[in-house]
Amino acid sequence: MLKCAMCHLEISGTQYKTKGKKRYHSECYELLINKAEESNQRKAVSLKGNEKDSLTQYICLLYGIDEIPYTIDKQIEDFVDKLKYTYTGIQRTLYYFYELQGNKVGEHRKTIGIVPYCYDEAKVFFETAYEASKANADFAEENKTVHVKVKPKDRRIPYIIDINSL
Repeated sequence: MLKCAMCHLEISGTQYKTKGKKRYHSECYELLINKAEESNQRKAVSLKGNEKDSLTQYICLLYGIDEIPYTIDKQIEDFVDKLKYTYTGIQRTLYYFYELQGNKVGEHRKTIGIVPYCYDEAKVFFETAYEASKANADFAEENKTVHVKVKPKDRRIPYIIDINSL
């Protein structure tokens, strides 16, 4: 006698599906898969929402504005949709260009058009920094005490020979 892991009713015949070691009615299995997909989509939207919020906050802080203008919002969406950039990647690119390279914001407050020109360079920089930090995480600094013995100088007064007495 087999029971469905979801509805706990008896499974009759061979009309069931298995996931792991559990068995489900075909309808219950479809519900289970749909719930899992919806959950994954909600998580993905939530993560993208948090990343986009973080990016907009950073741009507002960087440019000294209260909210981003439509032009910048449109650029962000174009970068994500057409160029397949990530929100975090755009934020890191702006950080790399303005803060790490020391470029001034100046009159560029109405656009983030520099991103496509620096995105790959910033990506390489952050990947290299990550690899370096990963390699240095295993590094253990050893503090060895080395004792060095130094012979004292010969401080004796040399014997002076009087040339006239010879």
